[in-house]
Amino acid sequence: IETATSLLSGRTYTVIISALVEDCIGNMAGTAIALKTGKPEIPRRGQLIINEVLFNPHPGGSDFIELYNHSDQFFNAKELQLINLARATDHQVYLHQDYLIAPGAYVVLTNDAADILARYRTGGAGVILEQSIPSLDDNNGQLGLYFRGEELDRIEYQQAWHHPLLDDLNGVSLERLYADGNGLDRFNWHSAAGSVGYATPGLSNSQQLGEFTAAAGVALAQYIFSPDQDGYEDKLVLQYSTDQPGFIMNVGIVDLHGRRVRNLVSNELIGQAGFVVWDGVDDRGQLCRTGIYLLDIELFEPGGRIIRSRKSCVLSGRAG
Repeated sequence: IETATSLLSGRTYTVIISALVEDCIGNMAGTAIALKTGKPEIPRRGQLIINEVLFNPHPGGSDFIELYNHSDQFFNAKELQLINLARATDHQVYLHQDYLIAPGAYVVLTNDAADILARYRTGGAGVILEQSIPSLDDNNGQLGLYFRGEELDRIEYQQAWHHPLLDDLNGVSLERLYADGNGLDRFNWHSAAGSVGYATPGLSNSQQLGEFTAAAGVALAQYIFSPDQDGYEDKLVLQYSTDQPGFIMNVGIVDLHGRRVRNLVSNELIGQAGFVVWDGVDDRGQLCRTGIYLLDIELFEPGGRIIRSRKSCVLSGRAG
């Protein structure tokens, strides 16, 4: 298709194919077809991200890696490179297919598209690209996404980051909570909800939290949560923002009797903005009873001053 003028960056165009269009032997399309397209740009860091990973599939099943276009531009998947930075062999793969990734769209990469389509609710066959992906260890790994040698995103995954109350981790993916959050942060990953079949290839993450906006100081994104793996408010999110780098954080969970049930964060060096997540589980790996809990928060300034605060929350739902 030739256009009278060049396509503009950051614009979405719709190509409408008439229902009267005929193929080479005279069959008409029958219904009009609308196709979204745009001018592909060179992706920059954070615009294309690794959004979901299935590294421990069902027996006989296939791994998958889901990419998400976190921008308002179009990108071509061709020349993207995936590297498992934790492996010495079978660790890097180049994408050689022309595939246009629209703004806000997903693309799923897997060795066996039919397997993923058969096992999960997906965004459809059109978002599943069957091609080689790096070998993924069932316990842990670190993946990098590159375009022409420039790193776009890097994530870590660990089996230990799954929800501790899941009895069977086969076929359960890890989903990214915040698209603009750190892919190496354990708090930015959570098991996909059971209500969606434990994975969402090509669809919005069941545990996705939207855009991350940290309020000054510390604040709860919500104070009521129900850790029942239904995909709705399954976790408690504590957001923080500081005026300088170098803070050390401690966060403890205390019940109304003053008993500490969970050491959530212990002497951890934090960035200037971020979040921590509580899944409702105590230090013994058991789900806490429903009720009111307190978060004891300590921030140690580089100069030695201690900032303390306390937040209350409600653990509700079918827990306990």
